[in-house]
Amino acid sequence: MKAERLTASRNWLKPVISARNRLTASMKSNAKSAFTLVEMALTLLVVAVISLAAWHGLQAKRHEFHARSQIQSIMSYYDRCYKRAYLNGERIILVAMADQVSFYQDSAQSLPIKSFKLEGGLKLNRPAYFMMDGYQTQLAPTSLYFIHPQGHIRVSIQMGGSQYVIREFD
Repeated sequence: MKAERLTASRNWLKPVISARNRLTASMKSNAKSAFTLVEMALTLLVVAVISLAAWHGLQAKRHEFHARSQIQSIMSYYDRCYKRAYLNGERIILVAMADQVSFYQDSAQSLPIKSFKLEGGLKLNRPAYFMMDGYQTQLAPTSLYFIHPQGHIRVSIQMGGSQYVIREFD
């Protein structure tokens, strides 16, 4: 009789235990899939952040390389083509970087013959001339105008002609 009661109570508990086991298994599988989704989302987020940082780094390097190659080609262009470009009687190369303008005698010279900071930045009279990453990347088809502590300088460049005049005045 005791055995029959035990068997009956077990039989009555079987559906309850079975339901509990199914519920526990369902919760575990849902927890596993939710954890997997969170894990996957975090992994994708980390990969996206790393990729974005690498892309920005590569873009900065590409711009820096482009700017350096442009300034080298401009300096060699001055060296090659500017037969009569003078500042106070001296043949010069103009290099405008960030807020500073420097004048060099040739592209191999490391120290400028004259250099000064721009107070109000580079004032350009044509939009065809622009600065990129602080380096001059295109020659102006006409003239530049900027302010420095001693007064004003206007640089006139005739692209098609053979005379390139740089005048200094107050």
